[in-house]
Amino acid sequence: MWMKPIASLLLLSVFSSAHAGKILLTSGDWTAEDTSDRRNPNGYCVAYTQTEIGSTNYKLMFSRLKNSPGPMDLNIVMDGGKPATSFTLTLRDESVLSFANGGPTTVRRQMIAWNIPQHTEKLLAQLEERKDLKVKPADGSRDVRLEFSADGFKRVKEKLIEKCLNNQAFYDLAFEESFVIKRDPINPMGITPEQVKELKRVLNAGYAVHLGINGTKSDMVKLQAKFQAQLNEKESLISRIENLGGREIPGIILAAQNNDALEATSRTQLQQTNVTISQQRSSLNAAEAQLNTARTVIAPYEAEHADRQNRAVST
Repeated sequence: MWMKPIASLLLLSVFSSAHAGKILLTSGDWTAEDTSDRRNPNGYCVAYTQTEIGSTNYKLMFSRLKNSPGPMDLNIVMDGGKPATSFTLTLRDESVLSFANGGPTTVRRQMIAWNIPQHTEKLLAQLEERKDLKVKPADGSRDVRLEFSADGFKRVKEKLIEKCLNNQAFYDLAFEESFVIKRDPINPMGITPEQVKELKRVLNAGYAVHLGINGTKSDMVKLQAKFQAQLNEKESLISRIENLGGREIPGIILAAQNNDALEATSRTQLQQTNVTISQQRSSLNAAEAQLNTARTVIAPYEAEHADRQNRAVST
């Protein structure tokens, strides 16, 4: 989905003085520009400062396509003279940024040195704290060292974000941390313009992957929000199951075991009661049999006994 804009970035990777656009703000030694217009709506958002030494103008420049995704480029653009072709920039914590030879631009007598992305967050922090940047040649030339002013950078950056970048982040730190070369420092002197082009191609392809990953993460967040009620219900069920497994089910099992034991005891007692009843029934039957036998024995004497009682009463 992003490959077409990325390809455009590769074709338009150099912003030169021939493409100067609308100045958004000049503050201190920094300027913010929007190079887009009606004929070219996909111009660049640019922030730069510059210095001159002898017959050469040196411009330290951040640039990024306005309406297309892509990483922020940092370049040193050189007009006139015979300047060095590669540079190093040492930050106050001794971190080193490398600028490799990007070759000539389409503008006559203009050269570019492209920054291999490293330590950009530290660079931005130093600029925002108004600490000037010191750059020296890395190609063995005897060119004097350069110093780029930090005065005005913070305001220019904020204006560029507001008026040109549609309030998007000035720099994608997550991309640099995920995809750039970790080795430090990088010697830019042996890197050719052809290798710079290849490095930029790989970098932009990596940015497309980075956007895809972020898009997937965003889709996952949206899906989670959409089904949050179901997810909450799922968590509640899981909690209920865990509660059943940890508390209620063991209690139910114990109660069932107690009931089984009570039932077994009751069955034993019932069996014993049945035996006792059977024994008592046998004793009762035996007693009834003895009673019937006794009645049979005394039956012949009952009439004589009754007659004697009657006589005793009449006398």
